[in-house]
Amino acid sequence: MVEDKNFPLGEIIREVRSRLEAIPAVGRKRGERALQDLERRADQIQRMVDLRRYLPPVLAERLSMEDTPTQVKRKNLTVFFSDIRGFSAMNEQMEPEEMVDMLNRYFQEMTQIIFRHGGTLSSFLGDGIMGFFGDPLDYPDHALRAIRMSLEMKSKLTDLSGQGFFHPLPIPIQIGVGINTGYVTLGYIGSENHRDYTIVGRNVNLASRLEEMAGPDQTFISQRTYSLVKDDVEVEELGELTLKGLHSQVLAYNVLSLK
Repeated sequence: MVEDKNFPLGEIIREVRSRLEAIPAVGRKRGERALQDLERRADQIQRMVDLRRYLPPVLAERLSMEDTPTQVKRKNLTVFFSDIRGFSAMNEQMEPEEMVDMLNRYFQEMTQIIFRHGGTLSSFLGDGIMGFFGDPLDYPDHALRAIRMSLEMKSKLTDLSGQGFFHPLPIPIQIGVGINTGYVTLGYIGSENHRDYTIVGRNVNLASRLEEMAGPDQTFISQRTYSLVKDDVEVEELGELTLKGLHSQVLAYNVLSLK
């Protein structure tokens, strides 16, 4: 049942329920059945509203008609983080309103690429993006999808910068990307008023640390991700990296191109 007081259908349902109490018992049963149908439809609409934050509209509408699992679960996914390089310096060269407009255009373009490759958008983190592949739809090639996405992101940004899309920014936008594959904890996490469909766990942290190490226009991937895509990508081996917050060194690779 939709509980958000700001959700219009929720208000309608509460109004209908209050009026049902004044109806004689003879007609109340039929009204209650109609109310139950309305509540089910309201739940579907609310699920679609929630899912559209993370998924392409067509997929969100389809999944909203199905039972949405609410329990936290563990699942093998590919996680990615991306971040604009030199963002602080950009802030010094632009007015706040210009920066907000630029970020909105940037996120719009990147979100379309994420959705096109079948990814799930988890959240925007300042000028960064967090997402994953492999849920709610299972893809056997979720690791390769994440890498293809990152390469298209960088190519798209090069094209857009060359077209002056991010004017008045005087320098091209470049991003660093970190990708890791492994088991994560997945589910709706947050408060009663606001929840995100997101992931947590060591493998999420590893993807984040790889992104922090990546330079402009670089995609760093873990050994686990590389083992799944080695027949499809050209890489540069980086050796074992010491990553902040991780106790042991991590073997990583820089993705150069698709084979």
